[in-house]
Amino acid sequence: MDQLPLSFQEDMYFDICREMFHKSFLFHDLDEACLRAVSKIVSVALYNPDMILCRYGGYANQMYYILQGECRAMSKFESSKTAAILRAGSIIGETNLFFSSPYTISVETRTCCQFIILQKEDLMMVLNKFPNELNVLRSRSQVKTAQKVSIGKNIPIISLCISFCKKYRQKLTICMLRTKNMESILCVGFKKNLMSILNLKLIFQLFQGLLCDG
Repeated sequence: MDQLPLSFQEDMYFDICREMFHKSFLFHDLDEACLRAVSKIVSVALYNPDMILCRYGGYANQMYYILQGECRAMSKFESSKTAAILRAGSIIGETNLFFSSPYTISVETRTCCQFIILQKEDLMMVLNKFPNELNVLRSRSQVKTAQKVSIGKNIPIISLCISFCKKYRQKLTICMLRTKNMESILCVGFKKNLMSILNLKLIFQLFQGLLCDG
């Protein structure tokens, strides 16, 4: 690929990153010139199964976007158990590009994986040339961090609910109820006629990547 014209290489990397930017909470809708500059500094890497991306308590220096393969997010309560499976299109470590906070969960590859990797140090050098976009990214990162803290407070309740359901072998239908001031989860158990309201704000985001943002 190094033998290709530089302009062609840059266009190719931007095309590879386009879907990642679109799915990213931080990077979506940013100025194209900024996104093109960011796409020039990413790397594409292949990982074998059972390789560690991030470890609980460690500090993030990069963001991962899964192009191919599957990763597993390990439970913060039982490190040997899988809390979620992350597939192609998932982003890991996004908010940690802007805030130095330790990972709250460990993530490792489940299969052979191909990643787009964005290094924090390289990103900051690029964003120094785009101060407006830098301010937007920091603001969005603060919002997502606040959401993560709110969800994190409910993780023990989620685990308790899952354990209860496994114990009594109940099949659950989970649906989102939206009200003016909150979002709730309604759990209906068919065998025991269980009906309870758990006030778990933004619970579905927990299993859509927010869990792994450290």
